[in-house]
Amino acid sequence: MTCTLERFQKDTAEHNLTVLLDNGVYRNFRVAKPQSSAYHYNITTWPGYLCISGDMGCYVFQRTNDMFEFFRGQGSNINPGYWQEKVQAGAGPAGAEAITSEPDFSAYDKRLMEYLEDFIDGLDPDVEEDAEKIAQATEAVEGFKNSREASEWDVVARINNWDASDAGGMDLEDFWEGHRGLQKFRFHYIWCCYAIVHAIALYDAVKAGEVAQ
Repeated sequence: MTCTLERFQKDTAEHNLTVLLDNGVYRNFRVAKPQSSAYHYNITTWPGYLCISGDMGCYVFQRTNDMFEFFRGQGSNINPGYWQEKVQAGAGPAGAEAITSEPDFSAYDKRLMEYLEDFIDGLDPDVEEDAEKIAQATEAVEGFKNSREASEWDVVARINNWDASDAGGMDLEDFWEGHRGLQKFRFHYIWCCYAIVHAIALYDAVKAGEVAQ
């Protein structure tokens, strides 16, 4: 399931901003529905960093001295791919990808089907030997799609242990090339991206009101 702007807006329709600290780039906000902790989140900034934490997880971003300037001006738009590069987690980009992305199982299935189609294109179904290879390869692909568990480790293990001899000779050479296409952003990560621009918009509205007074 993918988090949409509409879903985020529904989750936060009654949320208010509470400013706990506002001292230059040192900030601490809580955004929540009054008398409720459901879907609450906190924004904390210090020089070079922004941290969002709360009900939907915790992510720390690093880029510019004032991270509000980095995220501001997006309106309701988010840029999860670029922002993912700024997430601080684990050792390097792989750590960030692990907490912001998850396997897209439909993409695995689609890629397998592409391998199957390419394999079949090189065979003649009217030749008995080729027809048998096509049947074996098709059965192997369908078996993968119908029996795999909904876990990244299961999928990776099955692909790495793919036995071409059980699939009519169809191998999965270079299957992992461009592996990012096999991933999708996690629901909670996208939700938090929306939350960051939401909090900044609420904060800017409060500051604009102060100036108007």
